[in-house]
Amino acid sequence: MADLVAAFLSEHELRMEWWPWGRALLAAFLSGREALSVAMATSSEAAMEKVPSFGVLHHLTERAAEHIAGAIVCFATKNAASAEVGARTSFEVGVNVRYIVKGDRNSRVVAWIKHYVMQDEKQITEWEKALGQLSPSEREIGTPRIGVRRRVHALRRSWLSATEAEFAQVGPLNVNEPWPSIINRFALIGEAVAYRTTYARLSSQTHADAEDTLSYIFLSSYGDGPALQQMAEENIAFRQYLIGYSTHFYLETLQQYCDVFSLKAPPALQDAVDAALWSMREVADQWNW
Repeated sequence: MADLVAAFLSEHELRMEWWPWGRALLAAFLSGREALSVAMATSSEAAMEKVPSFGVLHHLTERAAEHIAGAIVCFATKNAASAEVGARTSFEVGVNVRYIVKGDRNSRVVAWIKHYVMQDEKQITEWEKALGQLSPSEREIGTPRIGVRRRVHALRRSWLSATEAEFAQVGPLNVNEPWPSIINRFALIGEAVAYRTTYARLSSQTHADAEDTLSYIFLSSYGDGPALQQMAEENIAFRQYLIGYSTHFYLETLQQYCDVFSLKAPPALQDAVDAALWSMREVADQWNW
């Protein structure tokens, strides 16, 4: 594990001596990701070919891992606000994976893809409407680009049809499976509280809402120096806690992925889950949350 951490720090040119908590969380994250790689090796190639959702969901876990890594790098370079954005994205990827594996995987993967394709079509149509309000010269620039976007969209629809046909060959497929809203996906996997307490908070940075501005105003106007310092430190600690929570959620998602596809995950994966949970509790205990 020390080698994995050293390689990560070298790749990102990081020094984390000032942040031992983060180094321990990084070790848990990398250990869990490595454990998934070991578990993947226990599945036969023939089995993977018979379950098309296997590869799609693995790709999603890799996307989540990239954002966890980004969150840790951002915090390690003292850019806590951006760290929240990466943590939030990883959280949503994890919710998508958990929602898909909790039910009819074939139908839900297709529903996820179809939802994107349909939303893409809506965006192109709205773009075209907005273009109609511009000057002729501006429309002349934008119209060819819309044409390119529509051609790409046509390829995506064609690929979606081929995907539906492929998935239907390996098992039952409901082509009308809905793709729920994010809040409903949280609820359907039993994580409604996580949505309210963590995901919504992480979305603060993504949506650039008023939270940070209000905090700045309160902190700046509050006259008590020690209290002001404590509030600022607690704000940073809570961001650290959110990164830990997102990492823990990611590692639990890997566990569920292994369970659903009957992969033999090494004990290191459970150890990583426990370590991430411990890191969260350490911060919470320090601040009596």
